[in-house]
Amino acid sequence: MPQTAIQPWGRSLPWRLACAAAAAAVMATLLAAAPLLTGNTHFLVFRERTVHFVGHIVVFGVMAVLVLKAVGGRTAWAWLIANALAGTEELHQMFVPGRRAAIQDELLNIATVSLFLAGASLVRHGRARRAARRPSCEVTAGP
Repeated sequence: MPQTAIQPWGRSLPWRLACAAAAAAVMATLLAAAPLLTGNTHFLVFRERTVHFVGHIVVFGVMAVLVLKAVGGRTAWAWLIANALAGTEELHQMFVPGRRAAIQDELLNIATVSLFLAGASLVRHGRARRAARRPSCEVTAGP
């Protein structure tokens, strides 16, 4: 009986499509919510700039990891796509009343995407290294 390899959960097509859809949903929500985020956006005791800064890090960091999964772990493609999406978000703000595009935000987005993808890459390589050290559980046919 031939042995079939079990595909890791992160590489299956349905999982990759789900990640692509989630990344698109994050971007669509961000674009749709832009008009609502004008004016005073204080949250609890945090200053407006702090909320803005943390929001960029969370949204674009999560989106970068989702895009990485969607493109099958190809970090360069994920970096290009995630930064293109971040750029379109800043471009979109030029057309929303009360909002403006800022180069500082785009630089923050690029740094966030880069750091999250570097972190995901380190985690992936660490897992691969641990898996290589584990003894193999292959079943071989007997004599």
